[in-house]
Amino acid sequence: MKGNLFVIHVAKNNWSFLDNIKEGEALEYLFGISKSVGANLSVLKSDEIVKTIAEYVRENKISCILMGESPDDHKENNFYKELKLLLSNIEILVIPQN
Repeated sequence: MKGNLFVIHVAKNNWSFLDNIKEGEALEYLFGISKSVGANLSVLKSDEIVKTIAEYVRENKISCILMGESPDDHKENNFYKELKLLLSNIEILVIPQN
């Protein structure tokens, strides 16, 4: 695919990035990977994660979303279904875990 690549991380409003070492490491990792492939990294805060992602996708005219598969212990997670309902015209691809 040709076009721009966006990496989006949405955290709930009450989550603190700076007080959580693992979160900080994860953000550093995302920044490094994003930079290495020329992607735009956006870190957003919102209690409505799916809605925030959908708004970001619309605002940036994104045509395809790649997302990782939820861990086995989160099979009841409706994230994909909710996102697909809000973005029915956008291709959403789920990358399986190894």
